[in-house]
Amino acid sequence: MRYILYLLFFLCSTLLKAQGFKVRHSIPNASANSTKALFEISPGNYIGAGFVIDTSSGQAINCIAIMGLGSQGQLLWTKKYKGHKIEYYNNGLIQRCFYQKDNFLYYAGCAVDTAGNNIGVFLKFNMNGDTLWQRKYKDSTLIDLIPQMVTASVDNGFLMTGFFQNWITNTQQGLILKTDANGNELWRKKINKLAPNVQDGKAIVQDSASKKIAVVGYQYFNSIDVHDNILILDSIGNKIYQGSFCSSGVGGAAWDLVQTKDSKLLMVGLQIYSESIGGYNCNRSFAVKFDIDSPATPIWKIDGYDKLGIYNAFSCVTELKNGDLLMGGYIDTLQGVWSGPNNQPGNIFTRLTIADANGNIKWNRYYNYKTNVGLNENKQQIHSINACSDGSWLAAIEGYNYPGVNPFLFVKYDSTGCDSSLFYCSNLYSVGLNKQININQKFRTFPNPVKDVLHLEIDHSEEIEIRILDIYGKEIHQEKINRRSSIDLSAIKTGMYLLSVTKDKEVIYTTKIVKED
Repeated sequence: MRYILYLLFFLCSTLLKAQGFKVRHSIPNASANSTKALFEISPGNYIGAGFVIDTSSGQAINCIAIMGLGSQGQLLWTKKYKGHKIEYYNNGLIQRCFYQKDNFLYYAGCAVDTAGNNIGVFLKFNMNGDTLWQRKYKDSTLIDLIPQMVTASVDNGFLMTGFFQNWITNTQQGLILKTDANGNELWRKKINKLAPNVQDGKAIVQDSASKKIAVVGYQYFNSIDVHDNILILDSIGNKIYQGSFCSSGVGGAAWDLVQTKDSKLLMVGLQIYSESIGGYNCNRSFAVKFDIDSPATPIWKIDGYDKLGIYNAFSCVTELKNGDLLMGGYIDTLQGVWSGPNNQPGNIFTRLTIADANGNIKWNRYYNYKTNVGLNENKQQIHSINACSDGSWLAAIEGYNYPGVNPFLFVKYDSTGCDSSLFYCSNLYSVGLNKQININQKFRTFPNPVKDVLHLEIDHSEEIEIRILDIYGKEIHQEKINRRSSIDLSAIKTGMYLLSVTKDKEVIYTTKIVKED
């Protein structure tokens, strides 16, 4: 009896691990919920972060919001942080203002004080959402200091990037700010460039070997010609190199930057084209892998990905355990704009794309999280994508579903990109969406539909586990194989089933099986 109970517990745990979730949460006495980040604390426990406009006092106050989530995304607790004599700005154009390090959550951004000055702030939270300390950084009265991302430095401190807005000279200088482990400023740099002296930093990484610092964002060429901005600095912020990866005649901007396991750098963002719709320039996504020691020559590029549209970008990226690169982004399926050509509203989906370490696209999928009705505006922007210990992915997605108040949207995807049950996703995404999975070529199941015996041929030398589930998630068959197998399904009922292939406890392939009489 004890063995049976253990087996049932094991099967239920396995099924739950294979499932994702998509949840929407609204905080009481708050409006304009803005989702920014979602991290794993421990298996089945998550912490989310963003911004709200607090209305509990009768006046609108911009606040930081921290939330604890359970294994199915359920809301466990919420905390709003109001600054003393300051308000925290929500910047819709940044991706990594929240940062997880060890057992703490950090936030770097901009706030306005009672005198109307825009200042930099840096906060540390524990995993219960309690504030441990706050640091403030100021410049002169007519120069705004605006951090946009924070990351760890190689000496256990922190590095921030962003920009200085100089209202005296009407320039925008790049910001590099170094702190110790407690957020105390050690030094800062104002990065200038040839006129027009306008640039910013959206993401920052420090290389552990060379101690060089890489920053990406955007910069102006000519008067308003926007291009991606790549800065390489030495360990104390002196500029070594500044450049752009955009092709000739194409503008762009970089949104995120990570260092991969091979110590190279991957930048993602958008390219801006001369083609326009309704007076708005069209975009395409792009990604570049490069070496911090030779940044002028890319290792590879993904140029002009997906269809030309007003909203099309890679906005965030993370590296998976197997070295693949998971890129979060968005795409407008209707080519609409906010006011829209011919008053057509936008219908913008979340998009996840996987490339291998050499930049070859392996997989792409669109997700529609629209909640409002009819032709009302639907805009989604994924601000962060992070990998979990079990191989699943966590996404923080900001929604603009006019005219209602938008809730926080947090999504967990399993390792196949499923944001719900495995069966649901296999059924939903198998038809009508752009799905490119190279691993499909290694698995062959026939015949399908099947009447009695299902044959499997697998081009795989290592032992893997196959499981067949019914529509309720009940396991019908399970075995471990190397090359091929024949499964007698004559005794099961007619209907639809899910075949799942698992390696090292991670689902690497799923497909539908139809059983006929």
